[in-house]
Amino acid sequence: MSLFGKSDEKAAERAAAKAEVERLCALPAADLAAELIGAFPDDASKSVGVNELQFAMWALKDFKSKTSDTIALREPIRAALQALETSGLAVRTVQRGGGWMELTREGREAIAAGAVRAQLG
Repeated sequence: MSLFGKSDEKAAERAAAKAEVERLCALPAADLAAELIGAFPDDASKSVGVNELQFAMWALKDFKSKTSDTIALREPIRAALQALETSGLAVRTVQRGGGWMELTREGREAIAAGAVRAQLG
């Protein structure tokens, strides 16, 4: 243990976050999309949009991440969201000041059937 208390623990937490970012960045867009679909609310009756930052924060929820981690995930997340949209599982809404993704009926049905990855191709 170091003289400054929890620095070893913090270093391990940081290394774990960095490893997760690297893992997520290395995934093919369809595989990352299949993971990110879990960021949508569980209640399929609600139509709630999720933005890019919220997807990144959700992906790293179990880690002590930094802003640089969410920035590193920006392009992979955009590719994953495009895969969700292209497959018909989600739709992008853009309005002044930002945009978000919402599940489509097909997306909710794919989640219920456990067929998200298959529908992503």
